[in-house]
Amino acid sequence: MHDSSKILFVADGITGSGQAKVFKSVNGGVNWTDVHTAASSEIPSMANTVFDQSLIWTTEWSGSTIYRSTNHGDNFSVHHNNTFSGWGSDICHEDPTLLITGSWGASAVISLNAGANWTNISSGLGGHGGGIMIPDRGYILCHQGSNVYKLNATYSVITGVSENTISGIPNDFMLSQNYPNPFNPSTKINFSIPNSSIVVLKIYNELGAEVASLVDGYRNAGSYEVNFDASGLSSGIYFYKIQTGSFSETKKMMLIK
Repeated sequence: MHDSSKILFVADGITGSGQAKVFKSVNGGVNWTDVHTAASSEIPSMANTVFDQSLIWTTEWSGSTIYRSTNHGDNFSVHHNNTFSGWGSDICHEDPTLLITGSWGASAVISLNAGANWTNISSGLGGHGGGIMIPDRGYILCHQGSNVYKLNATYSVITGVSENTISGIPNDFMLSQNYPNPFNPSTKINFSIPNSSIVVLKIYNELGAEVASLVDGYRNAGSYEVNFDASGLSSGIYFYKIQTGSFSETKKMMLIK
């Protein structure tokens, strides 16, 4: 399942008996290491993406947990709990922030922000199966029984935020202080990533509540400038936080109207 032919994963267990496991091989299957034990007896699906080789998702049957690894499958942690037993799953082949997991029954959930939030999209599904395939954002398929369903997907565009790419590949991660600061009502935030990865950049108020999402998706290695318009916010202290791979940093800014 990995983009390298030498790195392999297998996962499953005996239906209704014991706990399923995930095994990893880094030498083409010559040797295997036990990297994860699920709470249930089966792990019916795993999904990864060429955009971020460190990211792997698994589902479990007779359990509702979605597990995620962010370190090439060396270990997994609970990321989300569904209201149904998991089955098929996939990551969009052109956008790794779009995920869907299905059930053996007629249920499925979708995330458009790399698993931060999930929405039920079970309406109209019927039968059993839950196999998922996402070739692109406009072509999302779910196999149920003898039928294959296609999701009618629509997407909205975030307003109040513009983003520019600055030429050159940086050597290190960096989150710069916004400028101007203090600001009214717009300010610019620059960040750099030396490797292509999923980037999340959000604004929080003094109470820690999220007030704006500036970046939430895959970005190529490079330097970026985001223009943030805070016309809809009141004066005060705000914090902006970036998360990408193993890098995370938070900075403070002040809005004065």
